[in-house]
Amino acid sequence: MTASDQRLAAAQSQYPGWSGLRKISPKIFVFGLVLLPFFTNCAPMRSRPLIVPPGTREALASQIAIPDENAQPAPTSTRSNLLAEPLITLTPSPTPRTAFRITPAEPLGDASFMTDRSSAALAEEKRTIGDYFEGNLFERPMAKNSLRYRPHLDIYPGAELSLDPPWIYFTIHLVNSPYSWIESHYGIEIDQDFDGRGDLLIVSSFPESLEWTRENVYIYVDSNDDVGGSDPMQSDEEPGDGYDTLIFGEVTGLDPDIAWLRRHPRDETSLQFAIKQSLLDRGWHFAWGAWAIGGELHPDQFDFNDIYTLEEAGSPLGHSKYYPPLAFVEIDNTCRSIAGAAPSGPIPGLCPMARPTALPTPVPTNTPAP
Repeated sequence: MTASDQRLAAAQSQYPGWSGLRKISPKIFVFGLVLLPFFTNCAPMRSRPLIVPPGTREALASQIAIPDENAQPAPTSTRSNLLAEPLITLTPSPTPRTAFRITPAEPLGDASFMTDRSSAALAEEKRTIGDYFEGNLFERPMAKNSLRYRPHLDIYPGAELSLDPPWIYFTIHLVNSPYSWIESHYGIEIDQDFDGRGDLLIVSSFPESLEWTRENVYIYVDSNDDVGGSDPMQSDEEPGDGYDTLIFGEVTGLDPDIAWLRRHPRDETSLQFAIKQSLLDRGWHFAWGAWAIGGELHPDQFDFNDIYTLEEAGSPLGHSKYYPPLAFVEIDNTCRSIAGAAPSGPIPGLCPMARPTALPTPVPTNTPAP
């Protein structure tokens, strides 16, 4: 018996039901046996249902994106605090279908504003004025160790808010814009119920584009209402875990067009945010302030005067016994102003001259995206 006949006999004994294959050429039969394992292992894949998790914020009427039925669930990520290492949760979200898009236009006149002092005049002396650590008001646009002045972290002459439904515009003015290789962050903090605790933090690095973009815009919320610790705005020994949930940026369950950013087209040292009013729970009425922060951003450390004591942070005030500010620098913020009406009584963190004002009646100038 030849070798081919032997292989054929072995195959017939392994697959007895294939006796009819005796009539096929032995060479063809053996070639088919070589290919058989590849075909028997390539069974068709079974389709499995895809589960799309819901967003973690309450759906905003006509603003939430429609989930894609074929989308894979987005993973939940975390970010850690440098100190106690609490977790910042990034909320899982559906992948939105193509949504109706409108882009921000040009801000109208100011509806709310606040001024902030510059530290440029005292830069050579490596000190500032206007810093009130105990009240969560910082004037520290200086480098760690060297205390060299950082004009890209100096908010001046201030910040302003404009309205054009459905948009709310925020502009932050700086002494100078940062170099591209310098890490820095700029943000708007919003207190919706006037209790001194920030409810939302809208933040980004300094933008390069003069056109409105959604890139690098992040929105954090405080899910357990503990920003500011036991005593909002005031330094105390019971810090909260700050802004603990990211709801827009890397993942989102919100309208994908709800927040935008650009460099000011007529002032290269300023940046502008635009958010839809539907982001806010209480409409057009809220307190707000601006931030400039160098280095890494730690939203879970708000308010910073609860993370550090004054002795640990140091002071930029030349006459202070806690001078110099070696542990806590590269930061500047404003006091808070008010958009719309506010309840009677004291409002923590409010600028001394801030008063509730009637909002103007804006004329919508929405521009549909191409």
